[in-house]
Parts: sequence; C-alpha cells; structure tokens
Amino acid sequence: GFEGHSSAQEGALAAPQAGLMAAVARGVFEKDLPWTFIAIGAVTAVFVIVADLWLQKKQSNFRMPVLAVAIGIYLPFELSVPIIIGGLLQFIIAKYFKKRNVDTERVENANRTGLLFASGLITGEALMGILMAVPVVVMLEGFNMPKDSLPLTHFSETLVAKLVGVALLAGVVAWMYGAVVNSKKD
Repeated sequence: GFEGHSSAQEGALAAPQAGLMAAVARGVFEKDLPWTFIAIGAVTAVFVIVADLWLQKKQSNFRMPVLAVAIGIYLPFELSVPIIIGGLLQFIIAKYFKKRNVDTERVENANRTGLLFASGLITGEALMGILMAVPVVVMLEGFNMPKDSLPLTHFSETLVAKLVGVALLAGVVAWMYGAVVNSKKD
C-alpha cells in the first residue's frame, strides 16, 4: 500500500503529498481536524506573507514566497533538494545573463524555457512514479511477495546506487542549464 510519510511501514510506497491530502480529507469527513495545527499554519503563513511583502518593499534579492515556504515545511527534505537545486540553478543562470548584458526578452524566454523544462520533469517523475508503483503493488499485495524479494531491492540501498542517483541528478541539472542558456528567441 501507500504510506503518507517517508518512514513508511515495511513494503509501503512513500507518498507524503497523498498522505497529507488523505489526512485532511479524513479530518473533514470525521469532523476531527487538528485545529491547533491549522491555526499554527495559518499564523505562520500570515507571518511569511508579511515578511515577503516587507522584503519586496525593501527591493531585496531574497524573498519568501509563501508557497515555497509551505512546501519546504511539509515535504521531507529529500523531496526539497530538487527545489533547492532549481533555485540555485536559476540564480546561476541569472548571473550568467547579467554578466553578459543579455536583453530582457531573451532572459524572459530563458525563464519560460526553464519553467517548462522543470514542469516537464515534475510531470514525467509523477507519471513514472505511478507506472513504477503498479508492478510493485501487484507483486507485493497481489502475490503476497515480501519486500526483499523485489528486483533491485538490495541494490537500491548500496553506495553505487546512491552515486548513480547523484550522477543522474548532475546530468539533469547540466541538461537543464544548457537548455535554458541556449534557448533562442521565439
């Protein structure tokens, strides 16, 4: 089955977003929402919005968009890393364009290209996650197979697998950088 947090029970697939939405839906239907946490979240959101408006008024380069802060709070750190890398990549590309005095239209086009590229990666990851979950669920629940009998279970926990993952992430970052920097005018 699916579990709503990263410390999923044995054999469960981690799905923090689905777990959060399930908890909210369950709370609404059972009339048992954790109002204290909702109030804390609302107060925190108001604080972040006010802080962001103050930063905007000061024309600060640092901003605190409420959605980004909320995602950082509720998603596990390993899912926030791509967001951090994307922000750093955008910062590096902005410096690259500023250093070369690139015209505003080209910078905006590069921003659109980067946003579309990132959106495609997110959508592709979501679709692949669903496609990969189907055989896992079928094998674990349909055939009552133990988690350790799945192919690549032991490999995924090795240092080699982690290094391959880091190398693939570096490749995607380099690919995205090239796509944005080399984007042409419409």
